[in-house]
Amino acid sequence: MLKSKSVLSYSILLALVGCGGGGGDEAAKDVAESITEQITDSIPELDGSKDNPSSEDDTAKDNDTVVITPPTVEPKPKPSPEQPPAPILPSPIPEPKVVITLGDIEANKALPIDIECLSCGDIYPRIGIDTDNDEVFDRFVDYPDPLVLTPDDIGKKIAVWVWGDSDLISVDSFQRVGALTTLYADGIASQAMLRASGEVAVWGDPLYGADNSNMTFDYNNPVQAIVPTTTAYAVLFADKSIQSFGEADRGGDTSAVSSQLNKPVRKVVGNAFAFAAVHEDGSVTTWGESNLGGDASSVDLSASDKTVNVFSDDYGTFYAIKQSAKLVSWGFEAIAEQQLLSNTATIHSNSSSVVANNGFAGIQCFGNVNRGGTCPVGAGTMDVKDIYQSMNAFLAIEYDGTPTAWGINVDNFDPADFSIPDHKVALAASNGVNFALLRNNGTIIPVGTGSGELDPALINTGLPFTDIKGFRGEYVALREDGKALYWDSASTELITLPNDEAITEINTNAQYIAYTGEQGNLYLYDANADSMTLVVSSKEKPIAKVFTSRFAMTALHVDGSATVFGRIGDGGSASGVDLTGNNMAQFAPIAENTTLHQDKQSTLIKNGEIAHWGDSTIKFNSN
Repeated sequence: MLKSKSVLSYSILLALVGCGGGGGDEAAKDVAESITEQITDSIPELDGSKDNPSSEDDTAKDNDTVVITPPTVEPKPKPSPEQPPAPILPSPIPEPKVVITLGDIEANKALPIDIECLSCGDIYPRIGIDTDNDEVFDRFVDYPDPLVLTPDDIGKKIAVWVWGDSDLISVDSFQRVGALTTLYADGIASQAMLRASGEVAVWGDPLYGADNSNMTFDYNNPVQAIVPTTTAYAVLFADKSIQSFGEADRGGDTSAVSSQLNKPVRKVVGNAFAFAAVHEDGSVTTWGESNLGGDASSVDLSASDKTVNVFSDDYGTFYAIKQSAKLVSWGFEAIAEQQLLSNTATIHSNSSSVVANNGFAGIQCFGNVNRGGTCPVGAGTMDVKDIYQSMNAFLAIEYDGTPTAWGINVDNFDPADFSIPDHKVALAASNGVNFALLRNNGTIIPVGTGSGELDPALINTGLPFTDIKGFRGEYVALREDGKALYWDSASTELITLPNDEAITEINTNAQYIAYTGEQGNLYLYDANADSMTLVVSSKEKPIAKVFTSRFAMTALHVDGSATVFGRIGDGGSASGVDLTGNNMAQFAPIAENTTLHQDKQSTLIKNGEIAHWGDSTIKFNSN
């Protein structure tokens, strides 16, 4: 239960000590001398119905200041010569009382934080931020009031204090660290990621987008999005401006539309050859290959009927939804203007046909009548969560797990396979040719003919499956026991990692399958060479996320550094590009009630470095 308080001023001294052993007089001296970091906080007064923890201290009351320090270690009595020293037993590590959960930290948004205390009474959390890196926290809110972060706040240290009725329960400090963040984009032969310093790092073939020497970056104007074509990138900044780099003809040069891009941009979208920028006034600017989306003169994209959203296919077509719910398109496979049922629809295309998901209003289909342009029966009442596409068909999964397939070569789809709750669809995948559906009971049902089509009895021979990915016209699925099953139209192969390390994650692109193991090893299977290689060892830094481009991959480590692998000339090598996590800010271990707990030392979880004092833990819940 949370209660608000009025303001007092506190100075909290945290004792930062080293990781080594020691005890007795020396330990006491070390701890006492280590109280060097001062965190200044203004905290509210306790609820009037509760006793004020500082009310008994007249000096504190007069000066409105209380100093709270973690207790020091009392010297242990030296044993007598006749008595051997008592053995030093490991201290039990209690379950944390305070649990703090953080989401993705973004500029111009409230800090996504949830604070709860297990087995506590009333708690009084306060959040502060050190805006000028002087180790003094100078802006505060009383939780659950929001702490809105400005662009300048990104990367700054944030602390959370939690009080009980009369004492401090915990102090937690964290900040965004690492050389790289999870903002990522890829072209056909290059990869790009955002550094924590605010710059975009790019690597691969310079002729295919891996050259951003024309770019200028300002940490006070952070990057909001990196969007690729096959050989160029557009970068959207916090001030709503756009810069681009890479192959000029495919969007790397904005000089022809520079005057139009002077207006604030709220979103930028790319297909394989061109970009479309949606302005805040509802108009749209396009550039790149003219006949593949770079020229939108055939449609009205002015602000008279504002554009609400823009979508693209995987090749050379854009689709814009207007405020009037009209759908207009331009580029390689443009369709005639259509009237949608909602201007909040999402658009899905296989380059021959288009499906608009109108939410509760169902779906609409346009384009090639044989390749998905004719909707299935009941389309207007479908409540669709996900839509997948192959070259010639579509697959819709409703919120209750009911699937529907339509188009060419999906005649083997049988709704009876998904009629009971255990047989509803949890996940689906497309290999570009057809589909494979993972049901709630862990079994897989292929849908569609051609490559990857296989009798379900040959697939579902062992333990349940938990994930599935399409790969080069074939499929690979992760099984509950940490093994993977790979199959084509003729046979299956069970994949196991060396030393029986369980597979925890699978990632695929046009040439490789990356298997991440539970011990932190990452193995890369090269389909062209039919070989498996260890590319990240568990002895190295743990992996937070794996990103895939067409012919290469990047493993982002929890410290913000990255390991690049795949086809060397197509983004699989970052030679000459610094992808280390060398701008990390390290925290010293913190003494907790005179006992150093190893798990209470500085702990790295995904994209945050955290330090503790008291009974607490921080979790990162990244999207």
